[in-house]
Amino acid sequence: MPSPERGPGGPSEPPRRQEQEPLPYQRVARFVDADVAGQVYAQAQDAIFGGPPADLSVYRFLLDQVSHVAVLGAPPPPALDAQLTALLATGEPATLPATVLQALTARRQQQRRRGSWVEGHYRPGWRL
Repeated sequence: MPSPERGPGGPSEPPRRQEQEPLPYQRVARFVDADVAGQVYAQAQDAIFGGPPADLSVYRFLLDQVSHVAVLGAPPPPALDAQLTALLATGEPATLPATVLQALTARRQQQRRRGSWVEGHYRPGWRL
């Protein structure tokens, strides 16, 4: 049985640091058309904001001059996952380099400390 002094992991298990763990939910797509990426980004935000509670972040960014939309966070309810997957399917599935994923994960953790809904828009050329 876990003790309150040691927590659920017991003495042999090191404490977990949430900001270092990979995000369990990652959906990424790239888009040839920046306007379509913008529409998908806005629709994904609307789906998350208007749907059941979900711990997700949506990002739209340029990577190698190609528009990308990424949804990162905790796994959402199945209906929201299906909706987000369908939205991103209008683009081409993509994977992010580890450094980009780490930067977005760090940004997500930083912004989560500010509140449950944080939105920022930056012109091309701004770097994380």
